[in-house]
Amino acid sequence: MENLDNEFIKGFNEGYLIKQHESSLADSLAKIEGNTDRVKGIQAGIEQYSKDNDKGHYPSWFNNISTSKTLTKDSTPEKDLDIDRE
Repeated sequence: MENLDNEFIKGFNEGYLIKQHESSLADSLAKIEGNTDRVKGIQAGIEQYSKDNDKGHYPSWFNNISTSKTLTKDSTPEKDLDIDRE
């Protein structure tokens, strides 16, 4: 049983990476009709990568966050100059 789980895990990781780097190959592999744990793992990995990277996966407010932030004088923290250092 442990060997079967290892084959599924190997296939899952391979499917995830294939979908990440070779999407067209992954689409072809997803259509394969196989009954082995390795094939099932590959297909599950492909599906999981698609779910993880689906824009609808995140809340709507998350998609509106700007990735580039510019600091202005108003947004920089002010230093408290009144602190006595010992």
